[in-house]
Amino acid sequence: MQFSCLKRGRWVDLLIIMLLLSGCGKPNKDDGDPRASKPDFSLTSVQLTEECKQNRQAAQAKYLGKIIELSGTAVGRGVGISGPWVELEGTGGGQRGVMCFVTAAEVWNKVFPGQVVKLKGKLERDPLVAEDLVLVKSLILDATGSTPPTVTAVELAKGYQTDPKATLEKYGGKAMTPSKRQYRKVVILAGEIEKITPAEFGNKYYFKTEAMVPRVFCTFEAGSAKVAEQALRVGHTIKVVGKLEQPQKDEIGVSFGELFEGPN
Repeated sequence: MQFSCLKRGRWVDLLIIMLLLSGCGKPNKDDGDPRASKPDFSLTSVQLTEECKQNRQAAQAKYLGKIIELSGTAVGRGVGISGPWVELEGTGGGQRGVMCFVTAAEVWNKVFPGQVVKLKGKLERDPLVAEDLVLVKSLILDATGSTPPTVTAVELAKGYQTDPKATLEKYGGKAMTPSKRQYRKVVILAGEIEKITPAEFGNKYYFKTEAMVPRVFCTFEAGSAKVAEQALRVGHTIKVVGKLEQPQKDEIGVSFGELFEGPN
C-alpha cells in the first residue's frame, strides 16, 4: 500500500512531534551553555584557587569544561576586550583571583567591589595565562552586600575643604576581603556638569560646586568615553560610579568611571 504525499507529510509531522515530546532538541548539559545546564560543582573562589595551588593539574582535570556555580567576594569589575567581567577573590590574600566573564550588560550597575557574588558559568583555560582557569558565559545569580556611598560634587568639595585626608579615606582608598585580599573601593558621584574639556581619552567633565577649590571632575573608561561624549552636555545632571582619585592637589573626582544614572 502506498501513501499519498499528504499522508506522508502527516506522518513526518507526527514523528517530529513525538521526538520533541521525548526530549529531542532540548538543551542539556552537554551543550556547555550555563543558562540551560545544572552546575556540575558548587564552590567558592577561595576553594577553587586553593585546589589549583595545591595541585593545578588535578584541579584542571576535575573542573575544566564543567559548569560551575562559583561564589566569592568581588574585588573588581569592568569591561575589557573580552567583554564584561567580575573578579572574585583568591586564596590567602593573593593578588590573583578568578576572572569571570559575564553575559550581563552594564556590570558596573549590578556588582560592586566588596559584595559577595554568586555566578554560574563554564570553566575554561585563560587564553592569556594558560595555567589559570576562567569562568566564561557567566550568569550573575546573586550579589549581596552594601552598595557604594553616594556623594554629590558639592558635598565632596566641602568635605575635602574641611578634612582632605578623612574625605579621601571615606569615599576612596582600599578595603580588604575575608581572605585578606585588598581591593579599591568605589563611590557614586552625583552632580551637574558645569564644564567639559578634552582629555587624553574622551572628555573630562567638571561638576558645579560652591567652591573654586577643589574642582570636582569625572572621566570615563575607554569603552564608555565615546558614548558619554555624544550624550553629555553642560547642564546635564548625572551619576558616575568609579574609584575616587586626586590627580593633582586642586582636583578630586572619579577617574575612568562608568555612567551610573542620567543624563537628566
